[in-house]
Amino acid sequence: MPHSLPATFSFRSVGLAALAIIHKDTHMMVLARRQYSSALTLLARAIEESKESVNGALIAASFNLFVFELVTLLQPPTCGMVNEVEGLLHIGYTAALAYLISEQKVPTFVLGLMQSCKAFAVGTLLLPIIELFDILSSLIGLYIRMKHSDGQDYVQFIATAIHLDQSLLAWVNDLSLAFTFDATVGGSSHPYEHGWPAKAWNYYWFCRALASRIVIDSLDVVFPSIQSTHVTLIAESKAQYSKSLSILRQAPREISASISLILGRTGRSSLALSSDTFFLIIILQSLAILTDPTCISQ
Repeated sequence: MPHSLPATFSFRSVGLAALAIIHKDTHMMVLARRQYSSALTLLARAIEESKESVNGALIAASFNLFVFELVTLLQPPTCGMVNEVEGLLHIGYTAALAYLISEQKVPTFVLGLMQSCKAFAVGTLLLPIIELFDILSSLIGLYIRMKHSDGQDYVQFIATAIHLDQSLLAWVNDLSLAFTFDATVGGSSHPYEHGWPAKAWNYYWFCRALASRIVIDSLDVVFPSIQSTHVTLIAESKAQYSKSLSILRQAPREISASISLILGRTGRSSLALSSDTFFLIIILQSLAILTDPTCISQ
């Protein structure tokens, strides 16, 4: 499959959607949605192959689909600055995962943009999302340093990844009751229009998968050098390896379990017309570089 196809279809979908909105042309919007559906199909096919899923053209296609959803599917602003912060969070998380796929650190200006949102998010459900972004960006930076390491600092990579994983557990413990599984899934008493609690759990499990990937890859390098050291150190390293591997296997299952909730939140059954489809696509693209692509495809 040519790498440019998903990007081409997604670009057309955005252009047609913009024209349809400007001219209030329902037939043109139908054409835009068809282009959107084709782009999604091509992206889903590319996910099956890890090399394809991290291609730059596919990252561009995913971002185009995100723009399509902003243009056509998101509700008009109703909450003032909170709504603006939510839009920035969408962009921030999207950019962060795109930088990870491209094996680049999250730029300082993106980090600063997210920090500037905190003052406006105090007292809302968005504040924990911003705090989680801080951990995600730290993990991305650590992962990139590990990938480009010259063979040193792997012990430090392991220690830092474990510390960040503990920060994730602390983040969960500090969440309000609104983020509990029952509240998120129940929906009757907590009708989330924008679905952030459900997305937060997916970002949380993605962060845990990323931390585990760093630990596993670093231990693979360190193991040969500790084979002749103290028995206790070897046992602790093996135990940590098993724990990280278990988390890495659990994360895709946790994210998969939320798909029906996220796609069903808008009352639609069609993958191509769900306003949260892009969110799932970018998560799958990112997971494909951390774990078995076959598992992601399933």
